[in-house]
Amino acid sequence: MYDVHGRIEGYVRPSTEISRGIVPPLNVPTPPPMSETLYMRTSEGSFIPVPNQPCPPPNNHLPPETKVLGPNPQSIGQGPWDGWPDGRFHRDFTLDEYKQADNLKIHWANRAIGGDRTGDEHALTWEKGKKATRRCLGVITCNNDNCIVVIRPKTTPKAIHEQLNQPCVCTAKVHLQRCEVRSFSYKWSNGVHFYNDGVHAHHRPGRVLHLLNDERERFESLVKAHPNTGPLGLIVGVPGLTGPGESVADISDVFLNADRVSKERQKIKHSTDSGGDSFIAAFAKFTEEYPGFVIYSTLGKVTVISVQTKFMQSTLFKESQLDGPVNGTVNDAAHGWWKERNSLLMITSAHWESLGRCCLK
Repeated sequence: MYDVHGRIEGYVRPSTEISRGIVPPLNVPTPPPMSETLYMRTSEGSFIPVPNQPCPPPNNHLPPETKVLGPNPQSIGQGPWDGWPDGRFHRDFTLDEYKQADNLKIHWANRAIGGDRTGDEHALTWEKGKKATRRCLGVITCNNDNCIVVIRPKTTPKAIHEQLNQPCVCTAKVHLQRCEVRSFSYKWSNGVHFYNDGVHAHHRPGRVLHLLNDERERFESLVKAHPNTGPLGLIVGVPGLTGPGESVADISDVFLNADRVSKERQKIKHSTDSGGDSFIAAFAKFTEEYPGFVIYSTLGKVTVISVQTKFMQSTLFKESQLDGPVNGTVNDAAHGWWKERNSLLMITSAHWESLGRCCLK
């Protein structure tokens, strides 16, 4: 269950039929209140049952509040960027604020509209800056009044059409609730001017795809403070003396997915382990585990590491000269193999008679 800001505040344990994969058909009344138990996560990380409360009408798609309802856009001052611009307003960002807001990422399902060939990022006023326009894609819902599933539309017409051809998880027919709200950003020499032109008269999509910078920093701090806690432990809550502590799910709904938590955690661990000391230790361990594979290495202004297996070496030398121009070696370099573009993966190949083609040597 979500609060008015789209954050998870609890979950509902389904009835026996639903847990077995049996979804009630349309127009069938929901089970009585006593057949469901509502749980809420406490600050200590545990889930406790709470009394049943009446649910709001599921198909009330109007947001609980909007920033501005008047005909003229309002100027919004300082405050963190939350990724959910709503209402008619405009706001100015410095370049540092723009970077801190992760280039003003938007959580609403949206698509870029066209391009700007006349604006200039180095303009002296925002009106002449580089303009970017994005339009909200709305949400996908179904015609089952008892279903609260809200699906995030994909970004292409073909992909949305495929989504609409699939039934909801409750087996009902789905439809696209369109939204024409647009947002405009003008990047100029002293910052970015942002303008949002309408109210989103629909729920927030069920999935959040992006992390904002402050959320990423909180996640990184939590992972570094608990490097031995795995993805599931981070979601449940990091272990403490009195039970589970802070959960990454409290940072962003993105971290409700264990695979996403694992991916973001690996990024942090790899960046932490990519220093010079760790490379030298890893290289020494590699040569110990695979003796003879590294045949030459030198570290300096030009760093070279050459590797060759015994089998590769055995096929390099022939007992006699072969017919045709196939007795030499062929050297090639791949420029896009490593993350560092100036690093090269150099390969030496020679003709292998039994295969009739060149193989690594």
